[in-house]
Amino acid sequence: MRRRGTKLTPEDLEQALRSSSTTAERIEALLALGIPPEILARGLGVRSASTLRNWTSAEIAPRPTTAIALDDLRLTAQVLLEGGLPPARIGSWLMSRNAEWLGGERPIDCIATTPMRVLSAAQDTVIELADTNETGTEALPRLMAIDPAGKPPE
Repeated sequence: MRRRGTKLTPEDLEQALRSSSTTAERIEALLALGIPPEILARGLGVRSASTLRNWTSAEIAPRPTTAIALDDLRLTAQVLLEGGLPPARIGSWLMSRNAEWLGGERPIDCIATTPMRVLSAAQDTVIELADTNETGTEALPRLMAIDPAGKPPE
């Protein structure tokens, strides 16, 4: 198992976050994004980081509900990566409190219970990032940018 913060090339990271990736690849990618093993284990609802090591060595497989939570976490990281959030910031995003979408909870702590809310928060982050990149500053929400006739600004 890779240590937290181990660098993967962008191509390796994209490959490890695909829906066809193995359990070991998913865990290695999430650790490479800077998530400590203990926090990743807690977010997935397992007892300890040693369980993650057992999964990466293929000694045991995750239970079905845990495999689903791991896939939801993989998808969230993939959305953030493909949306332009730098890899070094994805782990921080997953471990930071989110007041707007998650009531102040951390995405990694909510992934097993409210995965769609976590994914919505990730997609919102990507939209905000795209708006910031378009204007160089934080843009107004898209709905506010539509004129009363329903036409977007030119």
